[in-house]
Amino acid sequence: ITKLNIDIVCFQEFYNVDQCYTTIENSNYTIIETNDNGSGLVLMVHKNIKDDIIHVKRIRLKQNISILEIGTYAGMSLIELVRNIPNSTGIGVDMWSNYNENKLLENMDALQVEQSFYKNIKTAGLENRICGLKNSSTSALLNFIKANKTFDFIYVDGSHLCLDCYGDMLLSWTLLEKGGMMAIDDYTFNAFDPSKVLESPFDGVNHFLRNYEGEYTLLSKEYRVFLTKS
Repeated sequence: ITKLNIDIVCFQEFYNVDQCYTTIENSNYTIIETNDNGSGLVLMVHKNIKDDIIHVKRIRLKQNISILEIGTYAGMSLIELVRNIPNSTGIGVDMWSNYNENKLLENMDALQVEQSFYKNIKTAGLENRICGLKNSSTSALLNFIKANKTFDFIYVDGSHLCLDCYGDMLLSWTLLEKGGMMAIDDYTFNAFDPSKVLESPFDGVNHFLRNYEGEYTLLSKEYRVFLTKS
């Protein structure tokens, strides 16, 4: 299997301008590109880059690339990944039903997020390269394992609950090709509130990194974690 030359792409979706700029001002990221089509997609990189050189990096292909996003919501991150990676295909997994984690997820049905996903895929002209899978992450990932399916890039952005995120990482790691990349979003979400230890990916991610030390190369560990499988 040819190793991929994989670098980091950071995307974040916002739902209004105030939320976007409040989040950016209180984070270690800076906006370097916004999407003008009204999707609310913002491309960001970490502010503390040596010599202030900004590297927005891409996956350079030597083969077809299979991408999996866990927790795809309206699909905008997956669309941008597939759009920017030639010869790639993507699968977005989401329950697309009300989920008791935050206000947005509690109103998935009312917001018609599933319909938005397919509309966005169609608008992007990527219906032949991206498909959606309505299922829980655990069921979807176990089914992929049973089918001997593998992926080159897996973006873990589902439940923020500690045990859920840890389970998603464990199953995703089994599905990840050697040389492939796994990215975990929202690593520091609720991380510094001891009363919310089970409501944050933080300790689950750290536990995974300790248990699998020596089996990966850690590329970045900021708000998102990026690692490649050795």
